[in-house]
Amino acid sequence: EAKAEAVSGDLKAELNVPIPFSDYTMSLRGRAGGSLGSGGAGGEAYAYQDLKSGRGHIGIGGEIAAAIGLKMDIDLSVGPPYNSRDRGNTP
Repeated sequence: EAKAEAVSGDLKAELNVPIPFSDYTMSLRGRAGGSLGSGGAGGEAYAYQDLKSGRGHIGIGGEIAAAIGLKMDIDLSVGPPYNSRDRGNTP
């Protein structure tokens, strides 16, 4: 009997910059990673207003996988400063 399992890992980063002359910040979040033993391809783009935090988000993401997979997600948001480390559904 042969068995295969995917092995993966991610790196995450976040940059928060105050917007001059306002009470808002701009946040850039990213996640990049790779995996072994996976296959497929896909991509996405999104834009939405988070009513809970008051921040607007735009982002892109994608994955290309054929035995060795590469994936990356980027989220840019503008709005009131975050009050906690919880970021909801963003990368």
